[in-house]
Amino acid sequence: MADNNSNNPFPFQLKLYQNKVPEVIVKEVIVAGHKLLPSLQTLLMKFPVVFLELQYPGKLKPDTQEFFQNLVRQDRLIVIIENPNQVEFDMSPIPVLPNIQSALLRLKHKPGIETAINQISNFPEMHSPVFKYLELLQDKSLDFQDIVDELENSADLSKRILEICNSMERAIAHPFDNLSRAVSFVGVEGVRQILIEEAFNVLTYIFSNQKDKLCHLRRASILAGMLGNLYGTNPHIFWRMRSAALMHDIGSLVIAFYNPTEAERCRNISRAKKITTCDAENIFLGYNHQEAGLLLAKIMHLPEYLFPAISKHHFDQVDPNDILLHATIIANGYINNESEHMGFNDYDDSVDCLEESKRAADEERKNKEFTKRAAKLAPDDVEGRRKLEEEIYGLEEYEEKLEEFKSLTKTVTFDKIYIDVMFKEKLTSILKDGYELKMF
Repeated sequence: MADNNSNNPFPFQLKLYQNKVPEVIVKEVIVAGHKLLPSLQTLLMKFPVVFLELQYPGKLKPDTQEFFQNLVRQDRLIVIIENPNQVEFDMSPIPVLPNIQSALLRLKHKPGIETAINQISNFPEMHSPVFKYLELLQDKSLDFQDIVDELENSADLSKRILEICNSMERAIAHPFDNLSRAVSFVGVEGVRQILIEEAFNVLTYIFSNQKDKLCHLRRASILAGMLGNLYGTNPHIFWRMRSAALMHDIGSLVIAFYNPTEAERCRNISRAKKITTCDAENIFLGYNHQEAGLLLAKIMHLPEYLFPAISKHHFDQVDPNDILLHATIIANGYINNESEHMGFNDYDDSVDCLEESKRAADEERKNKEFTKRAAKLAPDDVEGRRKLEEEIYGLEEYEEKLEEFKSLTKTVTFDKIYIDVMFKEKLTSILKDGYELKMF
């Protein structure tokens, strides 16, 4: 096998698998400009499916990410690796599978799963006005009154929005008597969150025989909401975290609808081998619930900020700044590990990311507050600035601020032990005997 510096024009093996699928076998570290890349593009233009198998020490380096993201007909490519470390970047939407058998199973199951999604999209329940209005809210050119006018066309939905708004603490003393006032109170984003909750209620009718999975989603939503409360006072963060966890596993509903036997098999393998359900699905179906969930999310017109939580909550390489995704990973992982015993889902990194994000957000908020209030002081008011610094930062001397913030990076706000205690207390109340989904 030739290395990168060889004069060999084809530093890879190429064979036709089962006389119809070209399989490219590479045992080299692939970097930008490697001879494999243009050959791979040529094969994708000529064949409906191409397998790219990385055999140790074969590896894809980060500087090839742009090539794979811009591949023409990337939907035809399946990457096969033995170890996740062989790909050093997020390859999505290109599937990455553990072996040839899984790749062949993908060719068998993918059309069936996508057909099942189309069947689901044609159910009468999926024609609920909820999905129409979720799509409407994606139009950023609409103003406030346009949205109110459209919502008023659905009497049942308008009544439901008023009901929810009037159940909020701030509205109990002075309930809303019309939709316009209610929407003004919660804002467009608040309406979107109500619609997402209603969309989930639609799914509970369609997948009423999958109570365990629906309950898992509700539990994850509650725990993610608790993280939202810890994160800050912005209600949008709270509700978005809840929504992300609420919808993260909708693809599992699809997989079970497509083939209940295989779905149960994957769950059992997950428990027995201590791997994630997603890994088990990749092995035995060649297609996983994250992929199915993203397709269903698009049909449901869910907002794009929920897509990573739906399609990447089992990924090793995730955006460190996506707080919705990290809240979902923590809530899902905790329930899988501690309550449902579904393999092992590591969420330590997400705890760290959420903690660091909160620290940065708190620091930014304090800096903005200090700048705003300091602008009202006289330029020579040194004592006033010192008192303001102490009030906002909790410090006696301003020059100590940055050093002190460094020592605050390990706060207990998102400490795993604290989360463990907090979640167990909540799980105790929602996992009681006789629990029913409607109790949420």
